[in-house]
Amino acid sequence: TTLKCFPEDSRLLMKKFIYTLAFLLLVLLTKGQNSYTISSIPYNPDPFTVGTSANVAVDDMYGGVVPPPFSFCFLDSSYNQIVIGSNGIVTFDTSVANSYCPWPIGSPVPNNTMTNKSIMAPIQDLNPGVGGTIKYDVQGVAPYRRFIISYFEVPMFSCTTMLFSEQIILYETSNLIETHIMDKPLCGTWNAGAAVHGIQVDALTGYVVPGRNYPTQWVATGDGYRFLPVGNCVGPMPSDSVKGKVFVDYNNNCVQDPNEYPIYNRAILANGGQFY
Repeated sequence: TTLKCFPEDSRLLMKKFIYTLAFLLLVLLTKGQNSYTISSIPYNPDPFTVGTSANVAVDDMYGGVVPPPFSFCFLDSSYNQIVIGSNGIVTFDTSVANSYCPWPIGSPVPNNTMTNKSIMAPIQDLNPGVGGTIKYDVQGVAPYRRFIISYFEVPMFSCTTMLFSEQIILYETSNLIETHIMDKPLCGTWNAGAAVHGIQVDALTGYVVPGRNYPTQWVATGDGYRFLPVGNCVGPMPSDSVKGKVFVDYNNNCVQDPNEYPIYNRAILANGGQFY
């Protein structure tokens, strides 16, 4: 870069140029920032009862720091550590490890009481100290592995005969987030049945499944949702990949019919050898 001196009568023009350049940079940076689109998908979880215990069998607590085997891009930053909470929430904010998982819910997400950089699938008052399991696991083959957090038959707080089961799945490379709810009951006698299903980036930015924010009461069974990143976090397609469509072929006619849904980010074994 060469610095040049401008005569007095050219300073105004130079100032306009700087303002214009600054505006263009702001626009470009804004376009580069991530957001998420939310879509309903078929219920397609991984096994719930395999993996490593998250060691959060206590009411209203975050566990320790867990290192997934791959970096995951959330909004505009990459993370290789995550913290799992007892109330159906995971966060990339490692400062909350081994601390209180806030309760109750008193306002819609986003808000200034919810943990930031978090995925809620949904967050609701659970009590794993009474029963159930919370585990994490890794499935798939690099660079398309899946980091899976499973809540299985965890009792609802104050309604301990109601059991909650769901999964949060983080996808390597594509940075997709999926949630798969096996069963989400409603404990309407505690915190008015509050449950929020979505993402909170910070107190001002959140992405919530329609109809699943505070104070709406809701239930779900066999339910899937995808949070698709839009922006810098969208992963590139490897150069040595095979492109095509993978879908559930219910009638085995090798044609994707309207009711046959696509299957995303699953390892495909080629016939005739161990090629993925």
